[in-house]
Amino acid sequence: MVPLWPSQLQNGHQIVAVLIDVVALEASDVEIDTWLADGTVDLGGGASYARLQDCEFPLGRDDWVAVVPAGHAIATSRVRDISLSQLANEPFVLATGGCTHHARSLAEDLGFELTDIRVKVRDWASSYALFREGLGVTVVPESTLPGDLRGLRALPFTDNLHRYFGLKSSEQTSGTPLAVTCLEVASSLACSTEDW
Repeated sequence: MVPLWPSQLQNGHQIVAVLIDVVALEASDVEIDTWLADGTVDLGGGASYARLQDCEFPLGRDDWVAVVPAGHAIATSRVRDISLSQLANEPFVLATGGCTHHARSLAEDLGFELTDIRVKVRDWASSYALFREGLGVTVVPESTLPGDLRGLRALPFTDNLHRYFGLKSSEQTSGTPLAVTCLEVASSLACSTEDW
């Protein structure tokens, strides 16, 4: 939410006093898109962009990684990285984090499907509990990896799979001076896309 206080005069100069009320809400991509569409929020964040050019206001990039139980054949092998297609027929825990871009859409983008999805789970913590129990393998954003990887092995992909995250504005506030300023400030704090 980004309300604007009216302009004030002080010592003959016009001063615009701005109150930016940032309310952090955890929501799914679908919920955020709905809130933006109906004007409930002015700006929303998302991490479901498969390509940088799909991000309205990019803020960062996260790598996708494979996570397998420590006793899995892939975990006990000497491989340093794998291809997502190597997981296509494995028992799979589809962890989404509430995002529309996840392992299933990654596989579809690469021209195949995950054939043995055992369970779909939104919450990252719950998904790690399921992996540790050996229910299946998965693909998650690297930033969601727990500090304690006991019982798990995380591997990077040879496919160079990334997700991009950023901000988008509602149609009602898009282009307003305040929204533009907020997005410019956020973009200035983000990493340079040249570093990605």
